Amino acid sequence: MKIRTGFVSNSSSSSFILFFDREIKIINDLKESLGDINTIHERWTGEIEEYSEKKILESILENIDNTDESLIEILSNDNVEIKGFDEDLPEYAYEKQDWAEQEKKFLEYGRRKMEFMKKKHQDKFIYTASYSDQDGTFGTFMEHYFNWGNIKVIRISQH
Repeated sequence: MKIRTGFVSNSSSSSFILFFDREIKIINDLKESLGDINTIHERWTGEIEEYSEKKILESILENIDNTDESLIEILSNDNVEIKGFDEDLPEYAYEKQDWAEQEKKFLEYGRRKMEFMKKKHQDKFIYTASYSDQDGTFGTFMEHYFNWGNIKVIRISQH
């Protein structure tokens, strides 16, 4: 039996791939794209928390990223499946000296996935965002309970 000592975390985080019909530059772009959003969260304790629409939209605007690098990082993860992308995942390296080469293979795999996704959704502006319950109750709300409204979203959970 293994016993873990020191700091043990039970936190989670989620990455989101967001598909917008327009480029997002300002809060009004977000507001118009998302439509009505939920601002109330009932915690497991029964306590009700409400966040202002402004706080939510500012957080999203601050967190979204439309760089290829952010999308590749998410798509190189082995638990992100994209319908129609049939390429096999690279093999895992079991020796420490092979890990750097493995990372390159996974990033290239993520790049090919990204190119496939962008071609499939060429009429969309694709962004990424990440939230974690380690960021307090607001982070938990955004990670687990926020409804992204009118846009298509892929959520990748890292528990």
